[in-house]
Amino acid sequence: MRRAAARRIALMLGLAGLLLASATPAVGPASEKEEAAVDLEVEGPWTHPSGMVFPERAAGFARVSVSQLPGAEESGAGYELADGREKLASVTVYVYPNAGLGIDDHFERVVADVAGSHGSPPRSRGTVAVEQQGTMANGRAASWAYREAFGRREQDLESRVLLFVRGPWFVKYRVTYVAGARGRVEAEIDDLLRALLMPPG
Repeated sequence: MRRAAARRIALMLGLAGLLLASATPAVGPASEKEEAAVDLEVEGPWTHPSGMVFPERAAGFARVSVSQLPGAEESGAGYELADGREKLASVTVYVYPNAGLGIDDHFERVVADVAGSHGSPPRSRGTVAVEQQGTMANGRAASWAYREAFGRREQDLESRVLLFVRGPWFVKYRVTYVAGARGRVEAEIDDLLRALLMPPG
């Protein structure tokens, strides 16, 4: 059942169904080239001002970082999935205020930031839906494939960005995993996306 749900999400992420071509203004927070964030010393669950809660462990992932931009309500929480000393996947969740942009315009900026950071255009773009407590959260998604250092060595990676609007907040997920471990991590990634409950839409 979990693997079927993971395959459904992977299928939706792979669709190139939504091509966005609108011009995007330069907007502030949550780009790949962020200003210096401050690491927070956090024990136990951490709650963002939006109400989104980040536990120390969820769906097999361990929380490895919580960071915040100075003087801002933008925060990020990093999670990793490992097999012994081998890192298989990482997921970073950013939550930040929506400055009045539509999701399509902001998604263009997010995609451009990721593509510029890794020197690689997205291989697919489309819509994504994540089930949380019986309801579907609908957003935008893009995926990449590239080779970079990850864990203890350079290797082939697959990466995704997912963007949602939830009330006055944007929620952005950066998912990266070892390409050869896709079959081992898809279900756990799906479980993590469902477990980290986003703010009300």
